[in-house]
Amino acid sequence: MVERTLNGGLSGAALSATTQALKRLGLRVGPMRLEAACARGIAMGDVSVARLRSMLNRGLEQTDPRASLAA
Repeated sequence: MVERTLNGGLSGAALSATTQALKRLGLRVGPMRLEAACARGIAMGDVSVARLRSMLNRGLEQTDPRASLAA
């Protein structure tokens, strides 16, 4: 996830904002849930902070991403 963020073309303020948002998410939900959401986001091809937050709010970080795509 970090590698994708760093290689995604973000720099300066945008990178800092993304980093801070991920830290806040980690503090709110814990590192295990955040890591699971990141893994699911990578599998789905979307690792935006908004998508991760949505997954975590809906409790989807532990579900199989292929099930979501099939629906």
